[in-house]
Amino acid sequence: ENVRRYYQALSNQRKNGEDSHSSDKLKLIMQSAGIDVEYRKVAVAALQNSDSTGGKPAVAIELAEHYKSNGNYTKAEYTLSNAIADGGGADLYIALCKTYIEQDKILDAVKLMDAVCRNDSTVNAQVTQALREMRPATPVATPDAGFYNQYISVSVTAESGTLYVNTNGEYPSIFKDAYTGPIALADGENSIYAVAVSEEGIPSPMAIFGFTIGGVIEEVVFTDPAMEAA
Repeated sequence: ENVRRYYQALSNQRKNGEDSHSSDKLKLIMQSAGIDVEYRKVAVAALQNSDSTGGKPAVAIELAEHYKSNGNYTKAEYTLSNAIADGGGADLYIALCKTYIEQDKILDAVKLMDAVCRNDSTVNAQVTQALREMRPATPVATPDAGFYNQYISVSVTAESGTLYVNTNGEYPSIFKDAYTGPIALADGENSIYAVAVSEEGIPSPMAIFGFTIGGVIEEVVFTDPAMEAA
């Protein structure tokens, strides 16, 4: 609500031909709009530290960082989501993805990027293209998923980013599922979930690989001397 009020007040001020780029003017704008003191401080800091001269994206991101520094990720998500709903650019999507990843909400980050990057996305085309170019490619498994009648080890690779892999049929965790090397598969059904995350916190599409190991001819080892002598 603070973000909405701020942007509306700023827009009205500019329509009236008044300078809204200075910190003093920004303080007056926010005070007249009924914006709370905490938000005013963060907005002014964003104006002073950003080339966007007080634009809503910079303020929303600055406020979200402020909330996160105080452990309030819920407010951070809410602030960024509202700014995105008002037509935010790529920087806001990146900030929200990063906020999700920091909480180990990989699925939320993946769903956000899937919605933005799909062909029928309603997001601004320039924003979509920018995020597509930044998004890591889908991880790849070798050998291919399928049925095998022998025990195999599977390697997962990603062109960029940090790779996270889970072998329990669950979405990976950034806290415990960093990929360390080939995975030896057990007999039966095996599901591997893999995702790569860029330095900016942008996740790749989620890769899900299904392997079935069955019909393996096991080597029989006799340990009874009498049977071995027969």
